[in-house]
Amino acid sequence: MELALGAMASLAPKLGELLMQEYVVQKGLKPDIESLSTELVMMNAALIDVSRVPPDQLSEVEKLWARHVRELSYDTEDAVDDFILRVAGYDSPAADDANVFKKIIRKATAAMKKVKNSHQISEKVKDIKKLSNHLAELRAKYTVRGVGANLAASTGIDPRVLNLYKNESDLVGIEEARNRVIRMLLKGTKDHAHESDQSLKIVSIVGIGGLGKTTLAKTVHDMLKKKFFDCSAFNSVGRTPNLAMTFEKMLVELDQKYKEADMARWDVERFCNELHKFLQHKRYFIVVDDIWDKGSWEAIKYALKDNNCGSRIIMTTRNFEVVTKAEEVYRLKPLSYGKSKELFYKRIHNQEGESLDDLSGEVSIKIIDKCEGVPLAIIAIASLLVDKPCEDWSKVYDSIGFGNGDNTMKILSYSYYDLPSYLEPCLLHLSIFPEDNILDTNSVIWMWMGEGFVHLEEGEGSLFEVGERYYKELVNRSMIQPTENQLYPFTQWFRIHDIVLDLIRKFLKDENFFTILGSSEQHASSNSLRREKKTGMPRADKVRRLAVLNHDVQQISKDTMNMPEVLRSFNIVSSTIEIMAPLHSFRACRVLYIQESNVPPISLMHLGRFVASQVLRDN
Repeated sequence: MELALGAMASLAPKLGELLMQEYVVQKGLKPDIESLSTELVMMNAALIDVSRVPPDQLSEVEKLWARHVRELSYDTEDAVDDFILRVAGYDSPAADDANVFKKIIRKATAAMKKVKNSHQISEKVKDIKKLSNHLAELRAKYTVRGVGANLAASTGIDPRVLNLYKNESDLVGIEEARNRVIRMLLKGTKDHAHESDQSLKIVSIVGIGGLGKTTLAKTVHDMLKKKFFDCSAFNSVGRTPNLAMTFEKMLVELDQKYKEADMARWDVERFCNELHKFLQHKRYFIVVDDIWDKGSWEAIKYALKDNNCGSRIIMTTRNFEVVTKAEEVYRLKPLSYGKSKELFYKRIHNQEGESLDDLSGEVSIKIIDKCEGVPLAIIAIASLLVDKPCEDWSKVYDSIGFGNGDNTMKILSYSYYDLPSYLEPCLLHLSIFPEDNILDTNSVIWMWMGEGFVHLEEGEGSLFEVGERYYKELVNRSMIQPTENQLYPFTQWFRIHDIVLDLIRKFLKDENFFTILGSSEQHASSNSLRREKKTGMPRADKVRRLAVLNHDVQQISKDTMNMPEVLRSFNIVSSTIEIMAPLHSFRACRVLYIQESNVPPISLMHLGRFVASQVLRDN
């Protein structure tokens, strides 16, 4: 997928600033820069067209062209920023200055007479212009079958969406499942209290992805935790489990005193011992969400031993083989057609009693039927249709290409292609986070700003307010879900469903939008870059954004990336790095993000050498 629009949006204002500089006029560069700027604007429009076409409908030539245009935009911005660094030195203004770029330009102009290698700038501009002209000639030979996207901007989160997530106990179709799981948990206790059978009981919720296993488990957990238990925790594990981190989060949820504990160097054995000690005489209720393999589940059960206090555990999984004979099993089923229709209608109109069939005739029946009772699919397609006229629903139905395969993924794919171009990189950016993570909304918006994904148009408020609008649009389209974090109840949080995460990582697999170290398919991308280097063939792309995700890395050095001087963002999430190259190796870095990771001490003295260091977070 040629989805990311490169640096086009952030590059345009920079070229505009350069055109106003006296030096550019004196050196005769203004005509070349004006021509290049115009060419890049046209290429950006073409890239937007390409991004709206599913990858299987693009020719290889079109994909290759889009990839080179994106790289050209990065190279151009790197050249502009390198020029500024050469002239202005490393004493950049503070990152919170709203006019960082303008101030650097003014400083660059004042110091221009001291630059001895100005001819390199002129040659670089001419080289870039020559390449852009060549790409424009190639583009003229091909056409792209663009598809229309709904570009209507939203100013707030649709209340119909909030209603779906606000009160999980009232979600459509959850009543029967919720009551059944509660009966299974409390069966054998006297008056649902603390007597009778005091042995540990485990209930496993099993079902395919998108049915709402996590939502069901959370609903039961929230209803019972304070009424029957001394302490509780809700923890997600995922496909690439980090048991030490899982146990650390579990302890913090069980007792706030662990928030102040230094557990960074604890190993799994020490966490298990601490859990045994803390839970020894307590009646606990713990949810272990999204288990994928038996080994991880056995390790977690070992840490949560039976203390004969009437404790309870809920485990959710897609894999029935994970479940042991000692556990009770609740098989979560798809919604009935009636419940599916009710959920679809609730997302469309947020009220009851009106007939859906009056809205769009038979097509609504066909759409609901193809969702196969999967709530994730129903909410996604309803969010897609909510702002479209009913007469267009048939076109959407025909375009999705329903069949005998995974219709949920087809619906989500179509929802992705329907996104405005400015939302695509924001959603793709979420691929750097581990699955099942609860994300701080404000932090993510700041990261989008640092990456250059958020663009201020005339008449809009602050850049952050535009980022908030992007976030709300993604919520309204059901690509992300607002949620709560019990540890930080006054902060806004959201999550991305792991099926949506699978989708965007699939799109990224063959692209250079992000290079992620941490999982098998992502390693393949990095290996292909190294093989290309060994063959001596020209490298079509460079590592622009690097994320180390759920990974233990002995060394992050200059050789880890092809060209660290063009690295635009460096993200370390839930990982351990023993040795890391100094920050000044990454001169073009705009975002440095560190979350829940162990890294060597970082000297902040080099942050001023970054062109526009926007984010530094370590939590």
